This record gives sequence, structure tokens and C-alpha cells, in this order.
Amino acid sequence: MRSVLTPLQEEKDGDLLCPGELDPHFLFFLDAHPRYFAREIMKNSVTLVRTLNALMALVIMGVLSAAYYQQYFKHEIPCPLCLLQRLGMIGVATGLLMNLRFGVSMKHYALSYVSAILGSAVALLQLTFHVCPDFPPFGLPVFGISLYGWSFIVFGCSIIALSLFLFLYSPDQAKKRSMNFFEWFAMIAVFGLTLMNVLSTFEECGFGLC
Repeated sequence: MRSVLTPLQEEKDGDLLCPGELDPHFLFFLDAHPRYFAREIMKNSVTLVRTLNALMALVIMGVLSAAYYQQYFKHEIPCPLCLLQRLGMIGVATGLLMNLRFGVSMKHYALSYVSAILGSAVALLQLTFHVCPDFPPFGLPVFGISLYGWSFIVFGCSIIALSLFLFLYSPDQAKKRSMNFFEWFAMIAVFGLTLMNVLSTFEECGFGLC
């Protein structure tokens, strides 16, 4: 390994002389090293945010898949408020997918935020309906909690997660990037379940009101 000290700094009779000039190659390394690490940290932060966006979209689609399982295998027909909550979850996932496809943007987060707030409001409305004695619980509970109760929890967790994403946001994330396999998988899953939601809603309601 090349010494970073000039000959004047080499040992003489076992003693190290006073510091002199540093090697120009070492000065260049000291100047470039922080910039290299800054670029790497920035690159890794963008990858982390995009991965978290894709992961959150998949989690929401997992919740929707559980709702479809209850509908088709447990024969629980969703109510109109349930359909609105499904639409809210799809809206949250859509904003996240727009981050993956077009680059991370505050507008895309705003779409997810508004969808989560509206969805939680509908879920809370349904919860208040069934708190009253004259309104028995709707549907079979999952782990002791109704589906609309789980829906309210999911929307609340989505709002918290989106808030954390906003703390991680930086303008460097806005650049459009190519999607990896995991991000494409999340997008296909969201599109597939969205199509299923459209077909199931049409099957239940047709062209009229539910």
C-alpha cells in the first residue's frame, strides 16, 4: 500500500518528523470520499422508499384478498359501505403505484392520504352503526374483530406509514426510474385485484345502486 506521507515524514532514527505535506492522491481521496458516500446513501434511500411503497401496496392487497375470500368462500356479500372501504384501499395502493411508475411525488402521497382518510371515515361510520343494540354485527368476525373493524385498523396503519414516508421524502426521489421485479409484481397484484373488485361489484349491483 502506498504511503500517504512524503519522504520528509518518513521515520528517521526511529522518530517521526513533524507533519509535512500530504500526498496529492490522498487529498483527492479525502475530497471525493464524502461525495461517494453521499451518492450511495441517496441511492439506497430511494431504493428503500420504493421497496416500502411496493410492500405497503402488497399488504393492502393482502387485506383485500382476505375480504374476497370471505365473500366467495364464506358467502358473505359485502354491503355498500364495505365496497366503499375496498375502493379506499385501492386508492391508497394506486398512489403508491404511481410513485413506482412515475417517481415519488407529494401528489401521489396526497392521493393515498385522502383515500386512507375517506376509507377510515367510512369504516368508523360502520363501526358506530353496529355499536348500537338495534344493529347486530355484520358478517363473521376474523380473530374476534369484524371486517370493518379490521378495515379501520388498516386505514389507520396506512396513515401512519404514509406519514413516515413523508419524513423520508426528498426531491431526489422524484426522478423516474425503471421498475424491478418486486415493484412489477406489486403493480400486477393491484391491477388484478382492482379488476376483481370491479367484476364483483358489477355482479352484486349491476349498473344500478347497491
